[in-house]
Amino acid sequence: MPKEAEILYVVEGIKDAYNLCQFFGENKNYAVICGSNGVSATLQALEDMDLKKYKRVALLLDNDNAGDEMTKKVLEKYPNIVDCRSMLGEYKDITDYIMSKGG
Repeated sequence: MPKEAEILYVVEGIKDAYNLCQFFGENKNYAVICGSNGVSATLQALEDMDLKKYKRVALLLDNDNAGDEMTKKVLEKYPNIVDCRSMLGEYKDITDYIMSKGG
């Protein structure tokens, strides 16, 4: 991950991470992690990170029941993380959102 990253995005799957990186292109002020094996993997990934070095940690988990449950558990443990799924609107995940924008 780039040292200058200011925002850490947490997504649910590798495809979402890849598409988010493609969407941002050359912008290097972000990092992306995914816990593709459920809540415990996501929580472990967050525990392994130095979250204080980021100005913002943004959850972009899937917009479904599993994503709701994972978001709830992550926010219980990390209340300063921001749930950004409202930007997805009707879309299931960040990949669907990006594809709807022509990405």
